Amino acid sequence: MPIYSEVCSSYLVDEDWIDSLYGKKMANDHDSYAYAMLPIQFHFLASVCQLTAKMVDLNLKQFHSTTWISNELNSMDLFQNKVNKTVSSFKRSTAQKFKEIFDMNREILHGNTFISALQTNWKYIGSGFKNNTVIMYTKPISYNNQSCTCATSLQCSEPMIIDHKIVEGLFIGCYPVETMLQSSLQCFYNKSCYNSIMPDISAELMPSGDQSERKYLLNETIQQMVDRLFVDEWHFKESYQNYSEKCRATHCTYSFTQSFNILVLLRTILQYYGGLDITLSVVISFIVHIIFRIYYRRSQILVVPEQSTTD
Repeated sequence: MPIYSEVCSSYLVDEDWIDSLYGKKMANDHDSYAYAMLPIQFHFLASVCQLTAKMVDLNLKQFHSTTWISNELNSMDLFQNKVNKTVSSFKRSTAQKFKEIFDMNREILHGNTFISALQTNWKYIGSGFKNNTVIMYTKPISYNNQSCTCATSLQCSEPMIIDHKIVEGLFIGCYPVETMLQSSLQCFYNKSCYNSIMPDISAELMPSGDQSERKYLLNETIQQMVDRLFVDEWHFKESYQNYSEKCRATHCTYSFTQSFNILVLLRTILQYYGGLDITLSVVISFIVHIIFRIYYRRSQILVVPEQSTTD
């Protein structure tokens, strides 16, 4: 079973907290722009948490419905090795499926030049009036000191600045989705950082815990979390005993290879018909009987001398 990241059960994906981000009016346009981006970014975070969970759940159901078939009972070491490979393949293929679908939708969005509602990638510029009609054209937005334009890249971004200070880990750019993927949530583990951007919105800080015991760093990006499907740990239970009981054989056979030996063949035949001891006793008795008969017949023969006759 998957153990999901604390992010997907935190206030950061809570609808009430996200709704509280809307409508914040700031002293300057730049800060207002940043605050307008934040609720969209965290709505995306909540959505992608749900999507990855559904993907994992669906693939787990398919995984549990599969049957492992082997033509012989595997040893415990071989069984464990096969289980580890199967689990690794499942985790890798599940993450890859989600990435392919997710990346395809991102490319479609950018390739069709959809304009963000906040006009963060393209903006409308009026060029005058003609026949009581406003003539407007679109112009791509550039970021990072004009070094990256949204006309050619969907990943243009720059650090988020609020109250003339860079917000640690957060970015703004062409698309809220892309900038959120590049962002980390480390600011929400730090009280002073959180208060600097959310002075009037109280919330319980994310638990940072002992850094040495954390499996993933606080500055891990959302993209890295998505790549692992927001799963911190996988727990699979395997039982060699259950496997061996399912595959318990009703009978066993074995074979071995041996070179041909005529003596072995004769001995086997003789053993098949009663064993060497019985066979030899019969043969020896027969031979002794023959010898006694020959001796008896010779003792019964009389020698008669030849007589000569005289005329």
